[in-house]
Amino acid sequence: MTAAFWGSLDNGFTNWDDDTLVVNNELIREISIENLLAAGASSYASAQGPLPYLSLAADWAMGGLDPTVFHRTALVIHVANCLILFALLGCLGLGRPGAFFGAMLFGLHPLHVESVAWISERKDLLCAFFFFCALYFYQGWAVGKSRTRLGLCLAAFVLALASKSMAITLPLVLLLQDRLAHRRLGWRLLVEKVPFIVPATAVALVTWFAQKGSMPREGALDLIANILIAIRGLAFYLAKLALPANLSAFYPYPESISLMEPRFALAVGMVIVAAIVLYRWRRRAPRAVFGALFFLVTLLPVLKIVPVGNAAAADRYTYIPSAGILLIAGILAARLWERAAQLRTPGAGRAVLCLASVTIFATLGTVTFERCEVWRDSETLWRDVIAKYPEVSVAHYNLGLALRAEGDTAGALTCYREAVRIDPRDAEAHNNIAGILIDREEYEEAWPHCAQALRIDPEIWHAHRNAAILFGARGSYEQALDAALRALRLNQRSADAAYLAGLSLHHLGRADDAAPYLEKAVTLRPALGEAVAQLKLQFETENRQK
Repeated sequence: MTAAFWGSLDNGFTNWDDDTLVVNNELIREISIENLLAAGASSYASAQGPLPYLSLAADWAMGGLDPTVFHRTALVIHVANCLILFALLGCLGLGRPGAFFGAMLFGLHPLHVESVAWISERKDLLCAFFFFCALYFYQGWAVGKSRTRLGLCLAAFVLALASKSMAITLPLVLLLQDRLAHRRLGWRLLVEKVPFIVPATAVALVTWFAQKGSMPREGALDLIANILIAIRGLAFYLAKLALPANLSAFYPYPESISLMEPRFALAVGMVIVAAIVLYRWRRRAPRAVFGALFFLVTLLPVLKIVPVGNAAAADRYTYIPSAGILLIAGILAARLWERAAQLRTPGAGRAVLCLASVTIFATLGTVTFERCEVWRDSETLWRDVIAKYPEVSVAHYNLGLALRAEGDTAGALTCYREAVRIDPRDAEAHNNIAGILIDREEYEEAWPHCAQALRIDPEIWHAHRNAAILFGARGSYEQALDAALRALRLNQRSADAAYLAGLSLHHLGRADDAAPYLEKAVTLRPALGEAVAQLKLQFETENRQK
């Protein structure tokens, strides 16, 4: 299992959240109560709790910015998740062969590469570990009435919530588990779930308000369209679990959302057929029904019924829900194993099953190994997305960031231009085009892009910084000063904005007013010391000549 993900240990950081959550995140540089509280206060906007920050901080303490340390921890947690899932499937009645088959599928499935190989998805791994632990402990309560197990289940649930808000579905899963254990649904069961429902509701509300503004698509989809997207999502994830081909880090929304579209009509048909089959099998195969409902319930927060974000689906969303479908696969494997024992030559029958299993595992492992290569760095990641979905603006934008970081400004400029072609309202891409053109001293060509960036989003501090440079190039120092001060108000730690404010004041003959800004610039970036000294010398010389 670990061999399939071994390639991820050589991967680096990507510019998709890794830069924010790890590389430039001061909160993980020191493990402290203050940093943990600060991380928790800001984390639910990305649907994660404070616990991943603590985990990332521990990695930082062990190896600084060595990405191998972060990837190694992720792989260890993934293996731990496979082991606890094996125990959970076993206690749900699959037996060792079925539990082993299901856990191995979970461990090797290519859909899980995103959660394991992407450092920023530590939240997925931790949430799954505590989520599966909670279910394992609850099974002990449901069938044996061990209050200790119930207490451990609640503790594990709180830790799952502290990892990722997707864990809010656990109370519903526990009700499904009650049904599987033949516990009668009633007020007693509902009251028993109150200690789980209260924290789940609190986290759901906090996450809702934190993510309320994360709807970048033009206008909100109507209810029917949202339901169609959700149904298609169910069919999409089932298809990817069955045939994990053409995987991508980003799946855009379809251009047309209608029941008349073949993909939506087929998805609706698949879901209706599946619902009918499950209803008819509810007594004959209760564990299979539990697995299917587990898949549905745990996917509910990410099915885009309430659209958040600009992606229609994501591989990482299947990390916990896939356990339900793999439980069904484990049931089938267990039954085939039992039937093989009834053959005239049971040894031969089981040998065939073992060979088939090894073939499946080897195939999945190979695809997973290759998929880990895609996450090697930002450039390989976004080129892979563009190869599959050329009209994803964020992929071109992030590839541009990666190329510019490597010094390929021409390639970066091409990517940014492609991003604004696809999405003319991409303010960051417009601003980055302006930045490259400013570096080339092509000021007139930079103006429209800088102005467009500010029209779309006046809160981009570096767009105001670019405007200050452009105004200064025109000799409009009052306007340059105003733009620099706006940038500084938006980002108090911008050395560039402070320097530009001081430079503009010098040009306006206000050297005394300029001094605090220039001192601030040098404090923030000591490398500016020589430039500031030269600036002061230049103006002193000019004043003496006057």
